[in-house]
Amino acid sequence: MAGIATEPTKWLEFLSEASKRLNSSLCYDSTLDSLARLTVPTLADWCDIQMLDGDGVLRRVSMIHSDPALVARGEENSRRFPYESHHGDGVPRPLVEGPQLIRHITDEMLAAYASHPDELAALRAFAPKSMMLLPLVARQRALGLMVLASAESQRIYGDDDLTLATELAARAALAVDNARLYAAEQQARAEAEAALRAHVESERRLHAILEHSPALISIADRDGRLVLVNREYERRAGRSAAELLGRTLEELAVMLPEYAQALMAKDRRVIEERRPLQFESSYPAGGGLSTFFSLKFPILDDAGEVRGVGGISTDVTERKQAEEELRRSQERFEKVFRASTIAICVTNLADGRFVDGNAALQALTGYTIAEMRGRTGDELNLWVQPAGDRTALFEALQTVGSVSNLEVPMRDRQGRIHDTIMSLELIDLDAQPCILSLVHEVTELKRLNDRLGRVQKMEALGRLAGGIAHDFNNILTAISGYTGLVLDTLPAGSDNHTRVGHIERAAARAAALTQQLLVFGRQRVQEPEVIDLNGTVRNLLPMLRRLIDEDVYFETTLAPDAGAVEIDPAQLEQVILNLTLNARDAMPKGGRLRISTSRATREDDRPLARLTVEDDGVGMDEATRARIFEPFFTTKEVGSGTGLGLATVYGIVEEAGGQIVVDSQPERGARFDVLLPRSERVPVMAPLVRDVVMQRGAGETLLVVEDDESVCEFVSFVLRSAGYDILTARDGEDAVRVAAAHPGTIDLLLTDIVMPHRNGRSLANELRRHNPGLRVMYMSGYPGDTIQRYEGIPPGDCFLQKPFTREVLYEKVADALRTQRNEK
Repeated sequence: MAGIATEPTKWLEFLSEASKRLNSSLCYDSTLDSLARLTVPTLADWCDIQMLDGDGVLRRVSMIHSDPALVARGEENSRRFPYESHHGDGVPRPLVEGPQLIRHITDEMLAAYASHPDELAALRAFAPKSMMLLPLVARQRALGLMVLASAESQRIYGDDDLTLATELAARAALAVDNARLYAAEQQARAEAEAALRAHVESERRLHAILEHSPALISIADRDGRLVLVNREYERRAGRSAAELLGRTLEELAVMLPEYAQALMAKDRRVIEERRPLQFESSYPAGGGLSTFFSLKFPILDDAGEVRGVGGISTDVTERKQAEEELRRSQERFEKVFRASTIAICVTNLADGRFVDGNAALQALTGYTIAEMRGRTGDELNLWVQPAGDRTALFEALQTVGSVSNLEVPMRDRQGRIHDTIMSLELIDLDAQPCILSLVHEVTELKRLNDRLGRVQKMEALGRLAGGIAHDFNNILTAISGYTGLVLDTLPAGSDNHTRVGHIERAAARAAALTQQLLVFGRQRVQEPEVIDLNGTVRNLLPMLRRLIDEDVYFETTLAPDAGAVEIDPAQLEQVILNLTLNARDAMPKGGRLRISTSRATREDDRPLARLTVEDDGVGMDEATRARIFEPFFTTKEVGSGTGLGLATVYGIVEEAGGQIVVDSQPERGARFDVLLPRSERVPVMAPLVRDVVMQRGAGETLLVVEDDESVCEFVSFVLRSAGYDILTARDGEDAVRVAAAHPGTIDLLLTDIVMPHRNGRSLANELRRHNPGLRVMYMSGYPGDTIQRYEGIPPGDCFLQKPFTREVLYEKVADALRTQRNEK
């Protein structure tokens, strides 16, 4: 930047290029944008342009820096601390005093400028070093201000810089003013053209109204001779305008003479009284009478003399017919009133006695209308609420005139309570004030809303569970990993080996519980596969038989045609395991447990696969059945259950697009039917057990990025022990620096997804700009929906869910590197 201000050749080249760019467009906004971009980074790190508005206040219109992130921060600070607030109503000094150079910006200057501690902190973060304030003046008119500042470049401006910038500002001001004048000219031209178009449009509309109006429009002179008629008048008269104009109604003979004379007499009355006249008249037409509503009004000249009479006549024959139709409509309304499925009743306002009602009211209350008429709701025992609670309702009704959507419980003749929504309105019936009530029964709807509330409660708890699971996963990764490392150093069978083994098993149970929380909240990263339902059950049978007590008779019936389903295999196993354990616990004294599979069909004929787990245990009453899928609800003793088993099952099945049907009675056992959409694809059969051993590396370089120190140290230690060359970083920004400083090739990036400063996806994209073939393995303890907010896992990359063991880490890293070698 220093070379331009001190070398005349470069100076002239820069100003020449600046003039070309500034004058390349007459667009005001484009010119301002070009001005800002000319200066960065050639003359400044920051360019800030403020223009005077109509009130004479400087307002920021452009802010430029080479880093878009810093510009975004600057614009946010501008919104929080508006620039114009520092200048009040006066014109800023730089616009009066001319260009200014501030060679060194001190912290005292920043403190004097800032109006708020947060603004001072923001200014310090940008760390301006030197500044030039350049007024934009053209044709002796102040347009605005251009501020050039240095920051990270550490440049200190001198007189040569100010001279160059002043010349640029002068040329820019002229270009901006030209663009402003051009915009003003274009706007004036547009406004003139718009005014002309509006005038033409007004005349066009007036002509359209005259020609297309359904009313008969005419103007006659003082002698009754027509001087103007519209198209509708021509159509009704059956004559063209040439035949009508200059003649009176009597001469035209378009109607009987007595009717023509009566109309002309009304015209003379308008002339004599000099005021409009409205009237309704009927004439024979088409074998019947046509009725017209007419308005006659005087036409005055500039001197106020009556020169003629205007007339507008509207055919209201249809209105007369409509009045008859209204009468018939009232009859139809009476029929609808009687047949409506919504209960409708009319009661006296004074004493609340029933006047009338419909069949739906009879069905709701159990009383006939004859039984209800003349009696009150209290006398019929219909109201569940006491009379005192209804006093305020009737007072509000008398004040406002209507009350809508009230929840009112009602009791029928048999004593059953019905939930209803009631709307009331005051009406006059035979000159008596009455209440019209519409009563809609919502008992079933309220039950469905209660169920929806329970579902929403489960979803909220699921989100809470996912949040807890994230932090717990990081902790468990370190506990499980280091426990395994310690076990390797202890003699098998020793007391310490046994004790540490207990810690390892406790960590495994905690990890399983964490996964249950994620599954329950539908926040686990899903890995669905098409699997054989019967095969999954068979694979689990050895484990299930070990879990079932000896006094429980266990049998399976697997239909050969049960089919395949598309679901995460681990989650399907979780469903079977949880339902089996639930059945076992329901038979403390032994019994019979049966697992079966079969085909089923939905109501829309879509095929389903059914998994059934049934027992002959203690069973459940209706109240228990209504809550069994609620999280943390359990009928077991304290310490015997988490209350997450069936809630987890519910979450898995719903996520897979299926449903659960429960049938149970007290002391008659329980049956759970899990219905899953059947897949027609060929299932993938996975081996029951896959041995995972440590696969040693061949000196490949791995970059481990993890903001949790304990997890980072564990992963680094395990992989370094396996023969890999390990680089570590605490966050995304640190990882970029480490990668830039590494002289060799990085074979695999193993990174957390959610980190401060820069997330895992952003880090991978940055490193791949310099190493396109870089393999990436993401790891996270966050639930699936959080990962999706960070754009998810790209195709071809790997994912490692926390917590994980060293064996899983060995396998995943080896697989990722093996894939890379195969691609090469």
